[in-house]
Amino acid sequence: MRQGVTHVLMALGINDLNLSESKTDKESHIPTPEEFRKACQKMKSESEDRGIKVLAFSIYPGAVDEKREKVRQG
Repeated sequence: MRQGVTHVLMALGINDLNLSESKTDKESHIPTPEEFRKACQKMKSESEDRGIKVLAFSIYPGAVDEKREKVRQG
């Protein structure tokens, strides 16, 4: 972490769930919801241990087609 950092903004968007059709690396691991949650919690915990305040929010897609919505819903 850089010296002087006081806050971290975690802006979690739909693309953070790895649903992009432009993905070229088919061997890449797509995290489960539980893995994603644990990684976010780890980042928050490590930041707070350093006295950094974490603010998190979601960014929802402007439009989701039917195919992506089915994937998102599981």
